[in-house]
Amino acid sequence: MNSMIQLPLYRLAGAVALLTTALLISACGGGGGGKKPSVGTSSLVGNSSVNNPSSKNSVSSRSNSSLGGSNGSTGSSTSSASSLLDKTIVSREDEGGNDAPIVAIDAAGNAIAVWIVEDPSTSPTSYELLARRFVPDSGWQEIQVVAAKTNTHYIQTPALTIDKTTGKAMVIWETHDRASTTTSDTVARAYDPATGWGIAVAIDDTMPGLNSSPVADTDSNGNVMVVWNRYESLTRKLYAALYTSNGVWGSAIRIEDNNEIGGGGSGAKVAFLANGDALVVWNSSRPGTTNNIWGNKYTKGTGWGTNAIVEASINTNADLRFVDSPSIAADAKGNAVLTYSRQQFIPATSNYQLNVVAKRYMSGAWSSDVTAIGEPLTCTNCPRTPDSRVKVTAQGLAVAVWVLDNSAGVDTVWASRTRSDGTWESKTFSADADQFIDAQGWPDAGIDDAGNVSIVWSLTGSGETNIYSARCKAGTGWGSSELFESDKGTAQLARIAMNGGGNAMTVWSFFGSTLGTVVASKYYKP
Repeated sequence: MNSMIQLPLYRLAGAVALLTTALLISACGGGGGGKKPSVGTSSLVGNSSVNNPSSKNSVSSRSNSSLGGSNGSTGSSTSSASSLLDKTIVSREDEGGNDAPIVAIDAAGNAIAVWIVEDPSTSPTSYELLARRFVPDSGWQEIQVVAAKTNTHYIQTPALTIDKTTGKAMVIWETHDRASTTTSDTVARAYDPATGWGIAVAIDDTMPGLNSSPVADTDSNGNVMVVWNRYESLTRKLYAALYTSNGVWGSAIRIEDNNEIGGGGSGAKVAFLANGDALVVWNSSRPGTTNNIWGNKYTKGTGWGTNAIVEASINTNADLRFVDSPSIAADAKGNAVLTYSRQQFIPATSNYQLNVVAKRYMSGAWSSDVTAIGEPLTCTNCPRTPDSRVKVTAQGLAVAVWVLDNSAGVDTVWASRTRSDGTWESKTFSADADQFIDAQGWPDAGIDDAGNVSIVWSLTGSGETNIYSARCKAGTGWGSSELFESDKGTAQLARIAMNGGGNAMTVWSFFGSTLGTVVASKYYKP
């Protein structure tokens, strides 16, 4: 229900490219999309950027020497009619190595950005986890140190979730002992706008194993559910821990019990339901068979149930279907939307069809109906499965984004939205890309309560990597692709967070020859 962002850490050799951006784009209804990204002028015209007032937070902080607009100057916000602020550098400008930016936003439009700093000048390389809060009409507050700089541990795969009503947030990350191949911790730290950052807590159990890829969600009462992957005894296993709004962490509990050697759960996603229950979905591979999408349900006051298959791959002579890469989000009515990739063999042509499929959770159970959204990709040897992302409003409107690769060097960015009755619109957005879009350029989406949608992604062309965007305005339809960030360098890892009122923050990483690797942002206030 409340916002969760999770992003893997990508290690980049030498100087790494990172930049954070904030964007909101209104869009959605019906209507066609453009094909190749057309470089156009956004109707959301930029204005002067904002800078740091003093922070109320109690943890150690460092101020930026020159934060503000795209030229690095400082300044105050003077919103134009369009209310899209110019790019602001969020990270410290005097250092590179800023990586893995993520962002979340509350109902009042306050945003939090979190990122990792990787410093190769130390031996061995050191890591640090930083955060910064944005307040509308005031700007970015001081940078806060969430996890202190260390060269004895790796800091990886941060996740971020926020209580949209109160603005309280939780950051979760993995810390790995460099001297050990079996020692790691899942660590969490809470943020309260009134008191600042709390104490970092290791929330995993004491069993040996390597943790990775935490995900989290927050319910309407401020409780947080965290799920992560643990590799132990040659299998992948999933654990979960509940943080209650009174500040207490529960024990780590294993929520899947597939013990096959070389198999197990991965790619987990979690979503709270309106009543305080929670759903978790994940991939589960079993050696010698195909992947299935599994799930488990947490019932408030009772605990976890038994894991079960939500959607199965089929491997018979008459029917061959492979499912993978689930994503889930829930509304305020107790319903949820699951999207996943499906590759299906077509016997008549001996080809495969690859598409993103949606399934709904309603009235306490998964529906048996599935809907293929977008247009399927026909291929003789599908090069990769799409990793979709789905976002859902409190009222139940949903948007999904993904990339299809036709194996001929043309990637297509897709997005689709639901109608008010929960059915998927027949008209979707699509844009062909000249270059292969990897995980660092994967699209992200935001949707507000009116059904306006914004999507962002990065694309390489002419020796540069830039951020592109598209929008769908409720009742109007999809616009064409637009160049959103055009600085010379490498801009990637664009992530967008949007609230019900249409406020949005987009962050991305940027590598340029003068600034090194930084995190930057753009903010939209409707």
